[in-house]
Amino acid sequence: MRNIWRLSIVFVIGVVSFLVAIQKLNRPPFSSCQQEAKLDPSYSATIDEVPSVVLAQYHLKVTRNGEPVDGAQVCLRADMGGAGGMSGMGVVSQAIPAGPGAYDVPVRFIMEGPWQGAVLIQQPQGNVEVPITVNVKL
Repeated sequence: MRNIWRLSIVFVIGVVSFLVAIQKLNRPPFSSCQQEAKLDPSYSATIDEVPSVVLAQYHLKVTRNGEPVDGAQVCLRADMGGAGGMSGMGVVSQAIPAGPGAYDVPVRFIMEGPWQGAVLIQQPQGNVEVPITVNVKL
């Protein structure tokens, strides 16, 4: 009888954990990073650090015609790409303003290699997407 009670508790905990996981996985990570955006060559985005599987935060510079872009909502999304073509492995992260045209992006790339993605810049005049390739090192 005692073993059935323990098994019941483990079962309930497992079911609750499963339901919580399903709920979290069905929610898009950041709705602002899922919006439609146009390509605009006057915008550019660069990462200051050499991307690495060790780092968990990056400094992103966003400019338009060489001038810092301030007051925008910025996010980074990327998928593992290149020869491996691991499209199921991706990251999405909302950036935090850190100064004129500077944004901190908390993101961890879990595998070395080329990641293909975009920086989404959301401003009142419209959304702009800047394609970006991130070559992650060990």
